[in-house]
Amino acid sequence: MKRFMRFVVSVLLISVMTLTAFGCSIEFELSSAESSTSSQKSSTSRNYGKSSKESSSLEISSDSEVEDSSYEDSSSENEETSKNSSTKSSSKSSSSKSSAKSSSKSSSVSSTSKNSSVKSSSSKSSSKSSSKSSSSSKSSSKSSSSKSSSSKSSSSKSSSSKSSSSKSSSSSSSSSKSSSSKSSSSSSSSNSTQNPSTPSTDLLLDYKGLSEGAYVLWADSKTSSAKVYYKLSSASSYTEIDSELIRETSAGARADILGLKAGKYDIKVDVGSSDEDIVITGVNVTSYDRSGYAHAGYTKGVGAYNDDGTLKSGVKVYYVTEETKNSVTLVKAIQAGNACIRIIGRISCPQYKSKNSLETNITDISGISRKNLGDDSYWNMIDISGKSNITVEGVGDDAEFYQFGMTFKKCNSIEVRNLTFTDYPEDACSFEGASGAQDDYGHYWVHNNKFNRGKNGWDLTSEQDKGYGDGATDVKHCSNVTMSYNIYNQCQKTMLCGGGDSHIQYNITLHHNYYYKNKSRLPLARAANIHIYNCYFESNTTCMSMRANAIILSEANYYKSNSTHTDDKTKIYGKSLNDKYDGTSQSKYFTTVSSRSQSVTTSNKYDKNFSTYSPSYLTNADTAKSDCTSYAGPGKANR
Repeated sequence: MKRFMRFVVSVLLISVMTLTAFGCSIEFELSSAESSTSSQKSSTSRNYGKSSKESSSLEISSDSEVEDSSYEDSSSENEETSKNSSTKSSSKSSSSKSSAKSSSKSSSVSSTSKNSSVKSSSSKSSSKSSSKSSSSSKSSSKSSSSKSSSSKSSSSKSSSSKSSSSKSSSSSSSSSKSSSSKSSSSSSSSNSTQNPSTPSTDLLLDYKGLSEGAYVLWADSKTSSAKVYYKLSSASSYTEIDSELIRETSAGARADILGLKAGKYDIKVDVGSSDEDIVITGVNVTSYDRSGYAHAGYTKGVGAYNDDGTLKSGVKVYYVTEETKNSVTLVKAIQAGNACIRIIGRISCPQYKSKNSLETNITDISGISRKNLGDDSYWNMIDISGKSNITVEGVGDDAEFYQFGMTFKKCNSIEVRNLTFTDYPEDACSFEGASGAQDDYGHYWVHNNKFNRGKNGWDLTSEQDKGYGDGATDVKHCSNVTMSYNIYNQCQKTMLCGGGDSHIQYNITLHHNYYYKNKSRLPLARAANIHIYNCYFESNTTCMSMRANAIILSEANYYKSNSTHTDDKTKIYGKSLNDKYDGTSQSKYFTTVSSRSQSVTTSNKYDKNFSTYSPSYLTNADTAKSDCTSYAGPGKANR
C-alpha cells in the first residue's frame, strides 16, 4: 500500500513539473512576440538622411521647368488654374515613396515621431543615433512632449484679417532618437537656386525654396488638423504659419510659407493624421530681384513688405477665396490700405455676355464697379483711391482674378504679384495719378504675374476695340514703376504709358518679361523714359510705339519672329543696346548704341541716359531668353 501511495505521488509530481515547464515556454513565446511587436512600433520614428557634413548628396530632378512657348488661349471659363509645375504626382496615398525634389543646397528631410520633441537642425546627431541597433530604441517614440491639441482650419474658412505679427512655437533642444534610418534619392539636374539632392520620406511629395517664400507638398487628403512650422536654420524656435496657408490640392496637401527674408530655413510639418512629422532642413530662400525705378532710391519697401521680404509692422493680412470673397469682402480689403491681401485659388466675377445680360452662374463680387459711359464702358473694376502700402498677392501658383481687374488711383507704394489675370473686360491692373502731379504718385511694382487675354461681352466703344479687354498694365500721370518677371500671353493691349500726348509719366522699367503672341503696346509710350532690358519678345504683332517725346532704351532683349518692331506712328528715336534680333527687323527708329549714355535726338527731359540705377542682374540677350521662359510668371523664383 505504501509503495502504491509513493507511486501516485511520484506521478503527480512529474505531471506538475511538466505543466510548469510548458507554461514557462508559452510565457516566453508570448514575451518574445510582444518584444518583437514593440520593436516594430518603435521603428516608425525614422530619420531619413544625414547632414551635409556627414554624407555627400545625390542628385534628383529640379522642379524649375521652362515655360512652354506654345501658350494656349486661356480665356475659357473652365481653364484649369491649378498649375503646380513643381509636382507631377497626383497620388495622395501615405504609402507613396516619391523622392522629394530639390529645393535648397544641402537640404535634408527626416521623419520623426509626432510625440517626440524635435530639433530639426540636429540631423547629424539624429542620424548617428539611427545607425545604432534597433533594439536600443524600443521606447524612442514615447517622448514626454505632446502635440498641441488645437487644429488648423482649411483655407476656405478664412473670414477675418490677421496682424503681421507671427506665431512662435518653441522646439525642444533634445533630438528624437529614431531606431532605424532610411534614405532614398533619384538622379537629375539642378539649377542655381535649388539643391542638387535630397532624401525623402513616405509622405513627402515635393518642396521648394522660392523668392521670399517656400512650399511643401505631402500625401494627405485631409488638412484640417495639419500644422506647419518654419525657422531659420540657425534659430532655436519655430514659427507656425497661418492655417489659411495650408490647403488640399489635386496633387496633395500643400502649405505655402510667405514673407521670408533670404536664407536657409528648416520646415516642420505636423501632418495630424500620421504617426510621423516631416522635417526638412536647409531649404534655400532667395530674394526677389528689386532692380528698376520702383525701388531706385526708395528704402521704405514697396507694398506691404519691407525690402528684406518680411511684412511691415502694423500691416493687416487678409485671406480671400471664392467662398469668402464677400464675407471677407475682397473690395474693402484692398481699399483699406496698409494691407496684404492673399488670394487663394480662382476668384470669379460675372460679366456681361451681351447688352444688359449679366452672367447668372457666378456669384457677384460685392462692391465691384460697373459704369456705362455711353461711348465707352468700365466693367468689373475694383477701384482703390488714395491708399498706400498695399500688396495683392497670390498664394501658390494657381491664384487667379477671373473676369475682373483693379485700378489704383492716386496711390503710393503698391505691389501686385503672383497672380493670373484672365478675361478681364477692362484693365487687368492699372495705375493712375493726377494730371500735373505725377511726382506725387508712384512706386508701383508688378511682378511674377501672368496676364492672359481679356474678354468683353458688351463693348460700347465706337472703335469696338475692347472685345478682348483693354490694357493689361496701363500707367498714367505717375512715376517710378517696375514691371518684371511677368508673362503677357496673347493680350490685345499689354501696356499704355500715357492716355494722351499731354499725360506725363516717367521712370519706368520693364525687365525679364515674356511677351508671347500679343497684338500691340509692348508698350505704347508717351512722354515717358522707359528702360526695357532682358525681356523676351516672341511672335508678337507689334512690339513698341514711341510718341510725344517718349524715349526707350532697349537693352539686351531678345526679339524673335515678331511682325514689326515699332508701329507706323513712331516718329521719334530710341536706343538699342546689345539687343538680339532673330526673325525680327530692327526698326529704323531704334539707333544702335554702344552705351546707355550715348545720345539720340530726343526732347525727353527725364532720365534719358538711364543712369539712376544699375540692374542687379543683367545678362546678354540669349541668357535673358532662357531666364524669361524659366522664371517669369506666378510661383517662380527669380533664379
